[in-house]
Amino acid sequence: VNVSIFWILILLSSDSLFAFKYFLPVAVVTAGILLPNLIYFKLQKNLYKNISKDEVHEKLLQLLISFTHGEWALRNLNSLQLLCQNAPKNGSDDSFQNQFEERRETFKKLTMPAIENILEYSSYISLNKVYTSDLLRITAYLKKMFIEETKLISKAEYEIAADSIKELKIKLRELKSGIFAIFSSDPVEVIRSVSDSVLIILDEKNIALEKLKQYRKNIHVLIKPYELADIIDNCIQNAVRAIEIFPGKITLSLIQFAPKIMIEIEDNGKGIMSKNYDKIFERGFSSEKSTGHGLYIARESLKKYGGRIFLKESRPGKTVFVIELNEGIYNEAASVVN
Repeated sequence: VNVSIFWILILLSSDSLFAFKYFLPVAVVTAGILLPNLIYFKLQKNLYKNISKDEVHEKLLQLLISFTHGEWALRNLNSLQLLCQNAPKNGSDDSFQNQFEERRETFKKLTMPAIENILEYSSYISLNKVYTSDLLRITAYLKKMFIEETKLISKAEYEIAADSIKELKIKLRELKSGIFAIFSSDPVEVIRSVSDSVLIILDEKNIALEKLKQYRKNIHVLIKPYELADIIDNCIQNAVRAIEIFPGKITLSLIQFAPKIMIEIEDNGKGIMSKNYDKIFERGFSSEKSTGHGLYIARESLKKYGGRIFLKESRPGKTVFVIELNEGIYNEAASVVN
C-alpha cells in the first residue's frame, strides 16, 4: 500500500515544485510506515499494562510448571545438549545428522515457542538486568543455531551450542526458583495455624486432633499459605461433621514422596458411601448440609499448582483424604525476581 501511494503521489506531483514533488511522497510514506507501528506498540503496551503483577506471576507459574513438570521440553533440551556434546569431529555422520535434525525440528516447533512464551511474561516483571540480558543473549544464540537452519560444521560449534543449552537450563531453573518461592508455603506452619483456629470447636465436640510429620527436613510446598489453609480447614470441618461417635479423632499426617508432599487427613467418622466417591468433588454436592463447594474449590485451587486432592479410602470408622502437593521453594531463595 505504501509503495502504491508513493508512486501515485510522484505521478500526481510531477508538475509541482521540487519540495512537493519529492518531499511530500517521502513524508506521506514514512508516516504510513511509522504510524501503524507506533499504534501497534502503544496498544500492546496498554494491553499488558492492565495485567496485574500477580496475574503475570500466576501465568509464569503455569508456564514453568508445564515446562518443567511436563518434562517433554526438558527432554528435548537434554537430548539436544547430549547430541551436541557427542558430535563427530566433522559433523558429517549421517546417523548423527538425522538424529540432530529430528531434535532440532522438535526444538523449533515445540520447545522454543514454550521458552519464548516464558520470556514474554518474564519481561513484565522486575528481573535482575544482568540476568535478563544473559537470558536474551542465550535465547537469541539458540534461535540462530536451531531455528534459522544454521549449518553447524565443526565440533567446536556443537560444543558451544551444548554449553548454551546448559546455560539456558540454569537460567530457567533460577527463574523457576524465584517464581515458585512467591507461591510456596511451610505446611507445618499452615497446619499449626489452622489447628489453633479450630481447637475451640474440637474441644466442644470432644474431638482430638493429632498432628504427625513423617520426615525431618523443613520442606516448603507449592501453594500459597492462605489457599492451603482454606483446603485443610475445609477437610477438618467435613471430618467434624462426619464424626458421630465420641470421643472422635482427626489425624493430620505430613508425608514425603519426593518430589511430592502428601497431607493425609484421617477421621473416625461414619464414612462416605461408595456411590458418592466421585460426586463429593462436584460443585454444589453435599450430604452433610454444607455448601457443597469446599472440595470442588480445593480441587480447582490445587490444579493451578500441579497438585490434587483425592479420597484414599472410606469406611465406617476410617476416612482418609489426601492433599498431594509439589515441593516448593523456601522464600529466601527468590533471588532472580525482585
